[in-house]
Amino acid sequence: METPPVAFILRYVLHNWADKYATRILQNLVPAMRKGAKLLIYEYVLEDGPVTDITSRFGFQMDAIMATIFNAQERTAAEYERVLRGADPRYVVEAVRRPEGSTMSIVEVGWTGCSSLDVKDDSRLCCSIAAQESNSLQWKRAIHQ
Repeated sequence: METPPVAFILRYVLHNWADKYATRILQNLVPAMRKGAKLLIYEYVLEDGPVTDITSRFGFQMDAIMATIFNAQERTAAEYERVLRGADPRYVVEAVRRPEGSTMSIVEVGWTGCSSLDVKDDSRLCCSIAAQESNSLQWKRAIHQ
């Protein structure tokens, strides 16, 4: 049996997309997620308040570029949390880290639920969620064929 992945990295992905499409990208990861999996999002994370240092200003410049070219955006930590929760409530932002002097941040996201990949977990909730995901995937495949 193939071991399912336990970590995913999205680098420079979500900032190219409006919330609607970023949510879809995150939803497409759900079938592959399993209990305890991590999602690492490597992007610009905008400050919530006034920006005083030159390094942080770069993210706001990228935000203007993303809006102009792609109708997309850079996001604050709260906006990432909103998009993640909109994709699936089992995504939980565990940490947002920006190394000193860096323009980029890492949003560390945990997976609190289970999925169809959690075959060892026999709780009724997990079985119910796994069955729903399986039915949903089969339905989507049938539509697109």
